[in-house]
Order: sequence, then structure tokens, then C-alpha cells
Amino acid sequence: MRLQRPTIQVVIDCATYHDLNYSLEINLNRIKMENGSSYSAYRQTKKIKDYLELRNL
Repeated sequence: MRLQRPTIQVVIDCATYHDLNYSLEINLNRIKMENGSSYSAYRQTKKIKDYLELRNL
């Protein structure tokens, strides 16, 4: 659902996401591939989701 909204730039902890939608698309593809990077992509997506929910974005 977030991918349908205009993209934004956010800073979470020490990570800066210049194009949030692009980052989420990349993570979605990594999760679908189910290879070694799928778990880290899931954790990163969860961190972004929690941040956005906390800020009501």
C-alpha cells in the first residue's frame, strides 16, 4: 500500500532512505526471491513499517 503513495525521504537511526518507495520495492523483490538476503530485507522492511506507523506517515 505504501508503494502507491508518493515517495518520501526518511532518516531512521543511521540509515537515510532518499527514495523510500524504491527501497521498499527492492526489499520486496529480495523477500520474494527467498535467498540469503530475504531475512535482512524483511527486518529492514519491518523497521521502516514500524517507523512509519509511529510517525503516522
